Amino acid sequence: MKQVIKLSALLFFMAFALVNCGKSSDDTTTPAESNLVISLDPDPGSSTTPVKATGSTYSFNVVIKSAVPPQGVTVKVDYVKDSGGSVFSETKTSTNATTSFTITNIPFNEVGTVTVVVTSISKPSNTATQTFKLVRK
Repeated sequence: MKQVIKLSALLFFMAFALVNCGKSSDDTTTPAESNLVISLDPDPGSSTTPVKATGSTYSFNVVIKSAVPPQGVTVKVDYVKDSGGSVFSETKTSTNATTSFTITNIPFNEVGTVTVVVTSISKPSNTATQTFKLVRK
């Protein structure tokens, strides 16, 4: 009788193992989002030496060097005169690696700071920031 019970238990566990081996995993976790890495084109160089705009506008591209999050990013560009006062502010949403901006109304001979902030839509704590000086000569 003990052998029958042992054999029945063994068969039960083997059947259970076979049934569970065929099931697919319900693991729906998504891979971790990589940290945002950006660059500007053209490269503004040092953050302390101003880029010289030859007119009242300055165009550049924000390039995401890391993987672009699937839900996209917001790209915010602010230009503020160092003496005070906002000159330009624009925010765009994108799923592309490159986003173009044109800063307008650059005042003559007044240095200002351009701040570029890229933020993941799906993970707002994932941001990348770059700043540079800008002046119209």
